Amino acid sequence: MWCLGKPLIPTKAASPESIPPALLARARAITSEHKELTEKLANGFDTCAAKKLGEYSPIVNALGEWDKANEVSIL
Repeated sequence: MWCLGKPLIPTKAASPESIPPALLARARAITSEHKELTEKLANGFDTCAAKKLGEYSPIVNALGEWDKANEVSIL
């Protein structure tokens, strides 16, 4: 694959052991707050809540993708 005329170099996914537990805990806390903000905004608009929701969305998405990539499949 190429990006901006340069080949993309595959990287290894970060394992649970390679990410500090405090960082994961903070990302999970942000995910929880994101869910609360989503529910709050479903009931009415709040500028501050909407701003935070937008700031937190990339973190929530990245954590969700990371969790999915690190799931252990039981076959």
